Amino acid sequence: MKHLRTVALALLVPAGLAVACKQITRPEASREASSGLHERSGFTLASTPAEGPVKGVPTWGTPFPLEGTETRVIPFARQEVRWLLGDKDHFAERGEEARARPGWTGAATFVVSEQLRWHNAVLQDMTTGEEWLLLEERGVVSRWWAQLQVAEERPSRVTALVFAVTTEDTNGDGTLDDRDGMRAIVTDPDGRSPRDVTPPATKLASVRIDGDTIFLNVRHDDDGDGDFEDREWSEPYVLGVGEEGPARPLVGRDVRARMLSTLN
Repeated sequence: MKHLRTVALALLVPAGLAVACKQITRPEASREASSGLHERSGFTLASTPAEGPVKGVPTWGTPFPLEGTETRVIPFARQEVRWLLGDKDHFAERGEEARARPGWTGAATFVVSEQLRWHNAVLQDMTTGEEWLLLEERGVVSRWWAQLQVAEERPSRVTALVFAVTTEDTNGDGTLDDRDGMRAIVTDPDGRSPRDVTPPATKLASVRIDGDTIFLNVRHDDDGDGDFEDREWSEPYVLGVGEEGPARPLVGRDVRARMLSTLN
């Protein structure tokens, strides 16, 4: 593989969502993209109450295809006017979001990670016209990770997809935001079969996709207050690409207990 081979990511990056699609060369491959549906001029993602109507203008993002599949994604959010003195992101006003782990994961695989501000997305089969939703309940989609397999002799294709999703008001403040728990939703490469793979009452802290393996760092709620903070402990989970789930702890419970006992 050539050291400076350029990879075109135009069909994976949501190009119509205020993100200018760039060609990324291998030495700069850890660069992180930023989604843009919430960056529509003068608007931002509406505050998302756990119950009752979500106010704001219904906004559809520009459709984009999942490379190497027959599926296209159409993001959706309710947006509200961005006030003159505020650059307000209602989802991330207080807490921690799942971290990105973009970059090259092998000789022919690249992981893209983007910050998102969607309330949902419609996925369409461009051949049959079949449609389905990413979420079947109220939520905020705040980030995604997509592994792209690239090769000079054939078109690139998506091999793994993970979405960070908040659907439950775990701290009881009435709003879905980044202080609540966060789930990892994994789909097939064509966006089908969305499934929750992380334990309940936890918060997704980071993701790494490495070839055929997805590593999920999951934060626990030590004090049981429904808020997930940096000081609370996290542990790694693992899931094979293509597996139904749920993800399983990377380190066995017995070994973990023995290790911790050495520090008590």
